[in-house]
Amino acid sequence: MNNNSQNSNVTEVRVNEKYPEIKIDRKSLKDAKILSLNLASSVSETSAINQYLYEYFQFEKCYEDIAEIMEKIAIVEMKHLEIIGELITCLGGTANFHYYNNARCLPWNANMIFCNEDIRKLIKFNIESEEKAIRQYKYHAEIIDNGNICQILHRIIKDEELHVKIFKSILERL
Repeated sequence: MNNNSQNSNVTEVRVNEKYPEIKIDRKSLKDAKILSLNLASSVSETSAINQYLYEYFQFEKCYEDIAEIMEKIAIVEMKHLEIIGELITCLGGTANFHYYNNARCLPWNANMIFCNEDIRKLIKFNIESEEKAIRQYKYHAEIIDNGNICQILHRIIKDEELHVKIFKSILERL
């Protein structure tokens, strides 16, 4: 990609499919704690949003077209965050940017962001992070049996898979 290049075609960063309506069968703090990992761990929507905004700030002067894509993907991740937060709340939990790991409640923090000036390293990190998120969402869809949470997580996965394709395409053009 050329520095300061104008992207003539708009990159779609979200699958053109509605997110399922949120429906649960029962409140479950166990399920809410599982989903807290998607809300606020190092492999979470909060981390993704902040990572992509960091990259937007890094790239906006030298790689305007990539910066624009990063901003758009961050907005999609914000929608995912909203959905996960709503699910946690409906399940009786609190979407307070903490996650549960081995019965410990831990806060999200900015140290979860990978800061680097090398654009190739950042894009490779994004690919790895999205692939981890996909695996985590698939696992959570397997272990949560409550309402339509599985369908919601699989819909989010479709966006994350698209993000992997976008990042791989960017990496090939750098």
